[in-house]
Amino acid sequence: MESFSVSVIIPVWYEAEGINERIEHVFQRAAEAVCSPAVEIIVADGEPDASTLSAISRTDVVQLACPQGR
Repeated sequence: MESFSVSVIIPVWYEAEGINERIEHVFQRAAEAVCSPAVEIIVADGEPDASTLSAISRTDVVQLACPQGR
């Protein structure tokens, strides 16, 4: 069977409280998938202080601080 890669982009705005649960949910769903794709998670934070990015506990998540007026 062919292997696939999937990128999941999660845009956030002051969502530090629940971001780790959302990230874990995406990884769990990918693991349950029939094709078991390799998953890349990208969190794009529009906050001026990027506080949601600071709350992410996993090191395998791509973190992007987006400039104002994106």
